[in-house]
Amino acid sequence: MRGARPLILLAILFILVGVGTTWYARFKAQATTAPAKPKALPPGTSAAAQGWTYTKMAKDKPVVSVFAKEFEEVEGKYRLKGIELHLFQKGGPEYDLVKSASAEFDIKEGIRRRDHHGSPSERAALGPINADPLFGRAF
Repeated sequence: MRGARPLILLAILFILVGVGTTWYARFKAQATTAPAKPKALPPGTSAAAQGWTYTKMAKDKPVVSVFAKEFEEVEGKYRLKGIELHLFQKGGPEYDLVKSASAEFDIKEGIRRRDHHGSPSERAALGPINADPLFGRAF
């Protein structure tokens, strides 16, 4: 039995070397196939996404659906780009479609349009950015 001690130690050593080699090979393979790290968010931005959707329901019927190609949450407000707004009619599946290049969305306040074009005097004549009846209403 005394002669078996070195063989048992040698067997344990071979097992440990085999497990370590296998682990290292898998570790290297996993490191090379890992996805790239995402770019850091700008300061003040807490979230960003592509293909954002929001739907508000009332009694199992949609009231409004907002679809945006790009989304950022900055200082508690959602900045949206490439927007489609579906304003549903009462009691039916029909809706008014509104498209906009960009807007701000706050769940409490609704949507505020940000893409007024023209000179500063023309924008001032339009009034506040949420004066548009479709974009200024809370849902």
